[in-house]
Amino acid sequence: DVARGLLIGKKVAILPYNPDLPAPAVEQLVAFIKKGGKVLCFYHMDARLQPLLGLKSTAFRGGKDLPSLARVRFDAAVLPGAPESMGQASWNINEPKLLRGKGAKIAGTWLDSEGKDTGIVAMSHHPNGAYFAHIYLDEDPATGGRFFLALLGTYLPNLWQHAVEARLARLASFSDIRDMEALGQAVAAAGRREADT
Repeated sequence: DVARGLLIGKKVAILPYNPDLPAPAVEQLVAFIKKGGKVLCFYHMDARLQPLLGLKSTAFRGGKDLPSLARVRFDAAVLPGAPESMGQASWNINEPKLLRGKGAKIAGTWLDSEGKDTGIVAMSHHPNGAYFAHIYLDEDPATGGRFFLALLGTYLPNLWQHAVEARLARLASFSDIRDMEALGQAVAAAGRREADT
């Protein structure tokens, strides 16, 4: 699909698990990134894309080489709006190895089943895109939704406003709050009532 022009007019490409991308697709993704597009890769990233996302390589870890992984702890300074952690009990990973000075940052590390940080990189973040060390398992849907909103929101800042508006639209059936202005007025009024008591 990528090689047939699917990325034309798009801002973000998500590769949920694409271990064998054909050369024309990789060429399209490279061109997409060079034109400002963002790529989000899970578990496998073609070696030709890695330097564009600030990675030297990825290293497979599994079996006895991998402690019991239970959650990913996110760095709020790198991924604003992300949950503190997200359940993701991965049994094997492709750990990203970052290139120094090329813009990639560690966005998340794995916690073991006791909640201790293993120091194993779960996710890297770069101005051109992000890499997550395993497939997304959807084991923790509530925080998973926040994770994706934060991830996409770093590359599509208007997404935050759309998310708030969508949430307000759902609330509209329960209240008189219809937009951000009404929300601000309601919060201010509630604060004044509290101050008066």
